[in-house]
Amino acid sequence: MSGLVSISGLATGMDTKSLVSQLMALERQPENLLVKTQTKMQNQIDVYTPLQTALSSLQSLMSGMNTAAKFQVQSSVVSDSSVATATASSTASSGTHELVVNNLVKYQRQLSAKGFSSASDLKFSTGSIIIKGGASDISVDVAEGSNSLNGIAAAINAKAGSNLNASVINDGTGSPYRLVLNGKDTNNYSLDMSGLTTAPAYKGAASPTFTTSADNKTQSSTAFTSASDLQFKTGTFTIGGNVITIDNTNNSLNGIADAINKSGYNLFAKVTNDSSGYKLVLNGTQSIDMAGLATDPVYDNPTFNYAKDSSKQTSSLIAQDFSAAADGNITLNDPTATPTDSTKFDVAIKAGSNLYDIAKAINDSTDPLKISSGLTASVITDGTNSRLVLSKATGINNYTADMSTLTAGVTFSHPDDLTKAPTDDSTYSAALNASFTVDGIPISKNSNTITDAIPGVTLNLLKSGGTSLNPINITVSNDTSSITDKINSFVSSYNEAIGLINKQSVYDTTKKTSGVLFGDSTLRSVKDSLRSLISSPVTDKVDGTVNKDYSLLSQIGITSNSKDGTLSVDSTKLTAALSTNFSAVTDLFTHNGGVSGLTNNDQYGIAERFNLQLDKLTKAYIGAGGDNGTIATRISGLQKSMTDVDDQVARMELLLTQKEDNLNKQFTAMETLVSGMTTSGNALVSSLSNMPKYA
Repeated sequence: MSGLVSISGLATGMDTKSLVSQLMALERQPENLLVKTQTKMQNQIDVYTPLQTALSSLQSLMSGMNTAAKFQVQSSVVSDSSVATATASSTASSGTHELVVNNLVKYQRQLSAKGFSSASDLKFSTGSIIIKGGASDISVDVAEGSNSLNGIAAAINAKAGSNLNASVINDGTGSPYRLVLNGKDTNNYSLDMSGLTTAPAYKGAASPTFTTSADNKTQSSTAFTSASDLQFKTGTFTIGGNVITIDNTNNSLNGIADAINKSGYNLFAKVTNDSSGYKLVLNGTQSIDMAGLATDPVYDNPTFNYAKDSSKQTSSLIAQDFSAAADGNITLNDPTATPTDSTKFDVAIKAGSNLYDIAKAINDSTDPLKISSGLTASVITDGTNSRLVLSKATGINNYTADMSTLTAGVTFSHPDDLTKAPTDDSTYSAALNASFTVDGIPISKNSNTITDAIPGVTLNLLKSGGTSLNPINITVSNDTSSITDKINSFVSSYNEAIGLINKQSVYDTTKKTSGVLFGDSTLRSVKDSLRSLISSPVTDKVDGTVNKDYSLLSQIGITSNSKDGTLSVDSTKLTAALSTNFSAVTDLFTHNGGVSGLTNNDQYGIAERFNLQLDKLTKAYIGAGGDNGTIATRISGLQKSMTDVDDQVARMELLLTQKEDNLNKQFTAMETLVSGMTTSGNALVSSLSNMPKYA
């Protein structure tokens, strides 16, 4: 509207405001037509958007079943699910397999050989612990402040790559606390505690001092918190000339009492416990001076019992760069042989020989005793040091090697065999791989979850079970029910998209109304492309020649309604097709799935041709000249047209405003003119009426 002040019809009596409004309404008719066109275009966009969503959902469904691996579903049944379960992937082949589970995976368990009176006392030497048995040795630092059982356990647990879980248990005995190690895999680990060499800051409790009882019959020591704790300094003291030795094995109240009682002196010692703590009580008043207990105690590190490999003798560590300084010999001897047996033989070694040369010389020896013994030699190394290993294939190997003419200080011993527990020793349990057979083939794995024994099938072993005569049966078969669900989902998704298209493209001849996209060429093209995907046969040939068991959906019971294009499923026919020719149904949907560059779209199975065509229809719009989706291009075109309409309306609105201003100006001028003329006329009439009248 104009910003001019207008006095409507005061002079003329005309409703000029209404006249201007009506005239402007006529002027705005072209603009209104553009706005209606814009509204129609927005309505079309509003219809295309859910259609694109429906087609994208259909594409997602079809891309998830366009290859045999994605389309096929296999089921598995285990005859005894308490022994094992099985999960079959789409790549598994149908068939029955026989399973026997001998044992499950077992992780190593180690319990320290002896207990300690406290889990928290800082009584162990500090330094490093070496964990052996993994891909490489792991060093665990034990610092002052962590040199208790709890601290050692925490240090092991905190060390990355240790593959051991350490804890402390209380077995309820006098020295109840023990270090427990549990493996996290099927390796067998050993702990080398020899690196704990720095004495702890703790130097031992003060020796007991005694007070004589009032009746002068007994004497009692100061009170302590433990009777079994190895807490005192070591050394000797005397009672009546008898020397009593206290070392690191008996430096507790109980140990001192026992040593006194075994000394032969007529003095009885016992440990009592009252409200103040544990006391050493003597039934006499013989003076006892324990000042000789002055040596700081050295606490034994935790140790573990391992079985020995009696078939081998392993040397102590020898430098990896060892070389014989001069010619010499190595003498091999079985000290356990009876004196009448010839128990020794020598092997000559040349100057410059390394350990591998020595092992070869032993193996090449033609000495009759060497040959009859079956002895062989080898070398093992940890990257810094080496060991010479003497082995026998059968029986106990007691042969050791005297290498004194070559190098001093080399000793031999049976190495630890971490795969076995010491005889009648419950402190050690070796790790085991899972052992089982599939179809009679023995298999060993380091996990109870097996992914590669039966191709495409994951086994989860639960317990031992089955025998060669009565195995557990694992049956893998085609899961036709799940595949039927996939096909029905395809039909439902397709019908949803076709339903949206039909609703928006129909013309009602009775009501004379039409869908928003009636006559839209893009929508017609989308519908035609979808229907062609259904009607065209699947073929191997570029020329369209059909040479397949199933080439059309109608052959497996999926038909199209000739009126509205929706699909329906004959469940009986589909079930029969899946049961009798499963592979052909699979190929109908997945033929050439994932293969690119075929010249004829009919060379693709139903799922892949849908996937490819829907990709073209639903791609995003990336710009002019780009690889744009059909629907996105149409929506972009509509949006651009709406923007053009906005521009036209803006230009027209500017002209209309100017037009309205001009009309208001013209009517205002007319009112002003009429008002002036009316005023002049009125003045003239007044003048005439006042003139003299003449008879």
